[in-house]
Amino acid sequence: MAMVHESVNFYCDFYLEKMRRFAYATPKNYLDFIHTFTNLYQQKKEDLSKQAERLNVGIIRIDEASVLIQEMDRKLEKQRQELGEYDGQS
Repeated sequence: MAMVHESVNFYCDFYLEKMRRFAYATPKNYLDFIHTFTNLYQQKKEDLSKQAERLNVGIIRIDEASVLIQEMDRKLEKQRQELGEYDGQS
């Protein structure tokens, strides 16, 4: 937060030089800043949580599909062997 304080001082001085008017950072401004920051932080945290959940669901679905593909490969190999035996008999 030290950088924020320094930048506020810098911009207040800059405003004084350019506009020849004083600008002050009052406790109310600072409390509004903190409130806005916490709200933004909470929103971003919720967004990231939703994205992480979506990724986890996608990974679970990929794992399930992988298991199904392995089962289908085993069935296919078994059917190929049966077909080979059937062709061999005729």
